[in-house]
Amino acid sequence: MTEGPERPAPPAPTTAPDRVLTGTFGRDHERRYSHVPFDVPAGVHQLHIRYSYNDQIDSDPTLGGGNTLDIGLFDERGIAESSAGFRGWSGSEKMAFTIDEAWATPPYRKGKIQAGQWHVLLGPYKVGPAGCDWKVEVWFDP
Repeated sequence: MTEGPERPAPPAPTTAPDRVLTGTFGRDHERRYSHVPFDVPAGVHQLHIRYSYNDQIDSDPTLGGGNTLDIGLFDERGIAESSAGFRGWSGSEKMAFTIDEAWATPPYRKGKIQAGQWHVLLGPYKVGPAGCDWKVEVWFDP
């Protein structure tokens, strides 16, 4: 949860991302979570994360034939259940979010951006017949 007045999300970065993570989920990965690591260097004050995937469909359980991919984030403090490193989970509701020391896109948590290995948590809720090709882009201090 964020504290204080809510402010609008910063505009999307116009520069190339600092990290690009890609992969594919097959049908055998449906409803199984995957932690995707990426390194954050020292001196970062803000992260902006955007993700995309093919054949997007709504999370409505009656829909099929495409993909619904959920996303969350853990910081360098760990990925264990109930870890202090949990920064938030937006499911498939947000395709981009920002975290900085003083503010975060709801429902993510603001806080210091420490150097170390962070993890995007991806949850392929639905995987269509062609598989789910995904891309996560990360910007530092956009």
